[in-house]
Amino acid sequence: MRFSLAFALLAISLSETFAAPTPGSFPSSASGGNGGNAVSGNSGNVNGGSVVTTGWGWGPVYSGHSQGGNGGFSGTGAAIGGDGGNAGLFSGSGGNGGNAQSGNAGNANGGSVITTGSGIVSGGGKGGNGGVSKSGNAIAGSGGNSH
Repeated sequence: MRFSLAFALLAISLSETFAAPTPGSFPSSASGGNGGNAVSGNSGNVNGGSVVTTGWGWGPVYSGHSQGGNGGFSGTGAAIGGDGGNAGLFSGSGGNGGNAQSGNAGNANGGSVITTGSGIVSGGGKGGNGGVSKSGNAIAGSGGNSH
């Protein structure tokens, strides 16, 4: 009798051990979070300056060579969205990553040269060169991992 009771307990414990689900076979609704969005702002104008010469009446006004100012640099920074969180092992979901947006850059136009008077004699004029306008990179965040 002693042998059969021990055998029965052993058989029950083994059946429960073998009946347990293996890791990874649990039904799971866990999902990783979404990555954040990224939007880079608009850059501004960087026009070169102009030369305006206006004369009227009599009498000479002598003007040497004039050149408008060059445009400067207008740029926006990079925008990098946050990564989504990873899901829990058995349930839950990872949080979403944060969004990122860089602001718009202002204008960086060159200055103008304006000459007015009567009977203008000008040595020529040249408008300024345009500058550089650059928008920063926009990098969206990665989604989180699911289990």
